[in-house]
Amino acid sequence: MIRIGMVIQTESKPCRDVMLSLMDFAGTHPDVRLRLFHASPATTVENLATFASFGFDGLFLCGLAKDLVYGFLKSSPDHPPVAVCVYTLPMDTDFDDFGPGVAVIVDNAAIGRQAADFLLDRGLSNFAFFGSMARRESIAGKLRCVAFEARIRAVLGERGAFTQWFMGTQMPNGDYLDPKGEDLERWVSSLPLPCGVFVNGDREAYMLERVCLRLGIDIPGQMEILGINNTNMLCERAKPTLTSLELDYYACAESAITMLLELIADPTLPRNRRISRVSTCRIIERGSTSVSRNRGNVVTRAREYIRVHACEGIGVPEVVDHLGVSRRLLEKLIREATGQTPLELIQSVKLDSCRHLLETTNLPIAEILERSGYPLTANPGRVFRNAFGMSMKAYRDAHRR
Repeated sequence: MIRIGMVIQTESKPCRDVMLSLMDFAGTHPDVRLRLFHASPATTVENLATFASFGFDGLFLCGLAKDLVYGFLKSSPDHPPVAVCVYTLPMDTDFDDFGPGVAVIVDNAAIGRQAADFLLDRGLSNFAFFGSMARRESIAGKLRCVAFEARIRAVLGERGAFTQWFMGTQMPNGDYLDPKGEDLERWVSSLPLPCGVFVNGDREAYMLERVCLRLGIDIPGQMEILGINNTNMLCERAKPTLTSLELDYYACAESAITMLLELIADPTLPRNRRISRVSTCRIIERGSTSVSRNRGNVVTRAREYIRVHACEGIGVPEVVDHLGVSRRLLEKLIREATGQTPLELIQSVKLDSCRHLLETTNLPIAEILERSGYPLTANPGRVFRNAFGMSMKAYRDAHRR
């Protein structure tokens, strides 16, 4: 039995998502047991050392301040192998301070480039980056900002306008002071419109929307906003709802636990197998960006995916995940284009498969249902009768070729 201790700063949504993904992924390993310690801004090196002394084979550290992580690693030379997960490093050489550990690093440059590509597809020529000076977010935000601007410049050259603003002031002791509301209003008022804004956090994106509302700026007509982290409580309640970029936290968890188990089994694990960069993410498109400009593409992709995969037993959630849009948006676009819901489109493809196999094969009806994506526990006979006015057996007798 391998005992893993998780130390997680649960005030951060990304860290909570990693925690849940770690627990989910660890559930597939029957020999792994996890124990959780909720860190807070008051957590000290001594707290971590006490937790590490409980006889763990390995530790996860996620969302902790850099000084706290380094302090623990240096002050506790006998600690078990450590994985530092979703940790932002300004430079790879910072990894040297981890000692005999492994690190999962968010590829912030890749996030910045993907955000730029998404907003560039809107046909805009004015862009902005809005970040925060909060200690947890400032390093990642600056790296994303640099990559975001570089991609804008590479595509548009001098034809594109770019500006940036980081909210607040970071004090010498690391504390963060929020600005007065009029500071953000002055910056937003200075932006050339229409403008695409990449915001380093859904909380800040929500604030930006409210400022635009006060200033009479139309979203998404005059300003298109892309946040990050997909904080549903904020994204879905915002008016208009917020488009947000979501990192693949399950990939972070899988990479971290895999490397940690390898390190536990082999403490001499080479350096090139001790760092993993995670860049996979998807954009959940909602009302704060111009979905109307690519709604035809969404419908086309949805119909093609359903045509190919409906008989594999997919449902609407799989279509949503494939397209990277919200379910509400998908339902709206499909209904406007076809008059049907996504579920009805899936059902029609499955029924058409049943009909075709009944007409052209002698396969047993149970096998036809299985090939058409109906589970044995379903009751497709009633659905088929409603669609074609007769049972499947009667349909075969009447239409056999």
